[in-house]
Amino acid sequence: MNHATRQFGSIADIEVGPDGYLYVLSFTGGLYRILPASDINTA
Repeated sequence: MNHATRQFGSIADIEVGPDGYLYVLSFTGGLYRILPASDINTA
């Protein structure tokens, strides 16, 4: 399990946003945007 997965906890929903990034909603109410490694320094 990687670091990001531990931060999500239990995942309630996953969707692709209009910007093309993946968004993860956790059951605890956290909303996470997943960026490709190549975009981390530019986002």
